[in-house]
Amino acid sequence: MKHETNDLLRSALKRVNSTIRSLGRGTQFDWKRMRSDWSPAQNFAALKRLMERGHFQFVNDVNTKTHPDGIISKLGDTAVAQYLLVQKSASATATNVAFFASGQPFGVTLYGGLSTTEYNPVRLLCGGVGTVTMTSDASAAIAVGDILVGVSGGTVKTNVATSTQILVVGIAVEACANGATGTDKEFEVMPTLFHKTV
Repeated sequence: MKHETNDLLRSALKRVNSTIRSLGRGTQFDWKRMRSDWSPAQNFAALKRLMERGHFQFVNDVNTKTHPDGIISKLGDTAVAQYLLVQKSASATATNVAFFASGQPFGVTLYGGLSTTEYNPVRLLCGGVGTVTMTSDASAAIAVGDILVGVSGGTVKTNVATSTQILVVGIAVEACANGATGTDKEFEVMPTLFHKTV
C-alpha cells in the first residue's frame, strides 16, 4: 500500500511540474528523489520543507537577509548526496559548497542533497533548530551520546582520537550499527561545531 500511495504522490508531482513549466517557472519538484522506504506522509513533509526552506530562500548575502532557521540555499561544486557534511567551495565561494574533505565544515545537506544547477537547502551546524540526519562512515558502531567528527567525503564517525584537539560536528542521539549500509547509515544527530581537547 505504501508503494502504491507513493506512486500516486509521484504522479501528482509530475502534474504539478507540468503546470509549473507551462507558467514559465524554472524550479520544479525533483520527484525522482522520493524515497520508497518512506511513507507518503514523510515524503510529502520533506517536499514541503524543500519548498519552504530551499527554493524560496535564495539570498545568502548577510547584508540583505539572514536565515533565522539556520538553513541556507547553495549549489554544489559537484552533486552532493543527502545528509553529508559540506564546506566552502574551492572556487565559487559565494554560491557553492563542496562535500567535506578536510578543514572547516559548516553545514549538512538535507533531504535530496545538492545539485550543481539548482539551489537546495543546507542546514548550518550551528544556529539551526532541532536535530539533523547525518551519515556514518560505517567504520564502527555509533552509540547515543557519542562525540562525532567529520570524515573526508562528508560522513561522520565517533571520535577515537586522544591527546589532541578535535572539531566536534555533532552528538549522536540515535545509535548506528558497525558496517551499516544504505539508509541504515543515516542517523539522528544534535548538530554543533566546536573544538575540544581530548
